[in-house]
Amino acid sequence: MLQFVSNSPEPFITGLIASVGWLLAQWLRRKPNLQYSVGHSWNHLVDQPLLDADGKVVAEQQLLRTASINVTNAGSESATSLEITFNWKPQNYNVWPARHFQTVINEDRRFTIKLESLAPNEFFRMEIMSTNAELPLLASVRCKECEGKLIPMGPQRIWPTWVIAFLLFLMGSGALALIYAAVSLVTWLIQLGN
Repeated sequence: MLQFVSNSPEPFITGLIASVGWLLAQWLRRKPNLQYSVGHSWNHLVDQPLLDADGKVVAEQQLLRTASINVTNAGSESATSLEITFNWKPQNYNVWPARHFQTVINEDRRFTIKLESLAPNEFFRMEIMSTNAELPLLASVRCKECEGKLIPMGPQRIWPTWVIAFLLFLMGSGALALIYAAVSLVTWLIQLGN
């Protein structure tokens, strides 16, 4: 193999460049990239008695459950015919930013919010809340072009811009150093074979 590469390196280098080019084209291809996450989910104990229809105390406290669902198009094309489906309709919900959407109750009683589109880098947030009842699970997030991908979320520190810029500089320098090392290795192998 080493002798083949050293005797005729052009096909090897051409194949390597074509492979890298194909990988970059796949990675940079213009498409929507639908991502969703649950930013927070919390149970609040409310010190207010739960009363039945006759006014009798059923429970000394009430339980208020909340969740925040974020949907983002991280791609470079618009995501069209967006659907956010829950196992059942939440007791209460709000959406942000305020925009036109449709709601549908499916035959199996699943609750779907439909949006016409979500532009690149645009987000849609839904806050859901229930009192003394479970929150519905998020069944699916999809659009005409792709399915949504669940992204784990957690609180994190916000770093200053100069720290992020410095880290980007270090990563760019490391990538250039790797490319230089790969080219140097191929050159060395070719010279070793001659």
